[in-house]
Amino acid sequence: MNNVHSGYEESLSSVLLALRNSVNQRRGTVFLGLFNYYADIINNWDCINKNLFGQDAFFKNQSASIIGTSGPSKFGDLTETLKERQLVLMCTTELNFIEYLTYRFGAIGSITYDNMLSAASEYGGLAMAHYGLPRGTCTTDDCVSEEEWEEGEFDCNNVENFVWTAPP
Repeated sequence: MNNVHSGYEESLSSVLLALRNSVNQRRGTVFLGLFNYYADIINNWDCINKNLFGQDAFFKNQSASIIGTSGPSKFGDLTETLKERQLVLMCTTELNFIEYLTYRFGAIGSITYDNMLSAASEYGGLAMAHYGLPRGTCTTDDCVSEEEWEEGEFDCNNVENFVWTAPP
């Protein structure tokens, strides 16, 4: 009787191990997809900008002030494009991004397209770190854990959103 019982325990252990491995493998696939999705957003938000702003002075001279060469409305248009193509998709806000942008590069009137590209990439990277991406990088309580992602159905609207704060 003990041999039969022992055989069932071994079989059950094998099944549980196989299930655990399958769940971990699927979880890894989901997190890789989530990471790639956000990485593409960060790396490609500016792709459409050539079509939208290619004739504007700030785009032709990317180290010149956007407002100084093209006016405040173009800065607003560019920020709106970033908002639609990155910030909203990463559950961050335009206001928080502008705080980061001006912290990094100074007054709005001096911001260049190069500054916008750098800030969008850096800010996106900070958001990724907050969201614990790539998988396995969340090792503190300051980021979204895998369990929180799962509970939030892998939607950044359902987890603690990224908010940048200036260092003291």
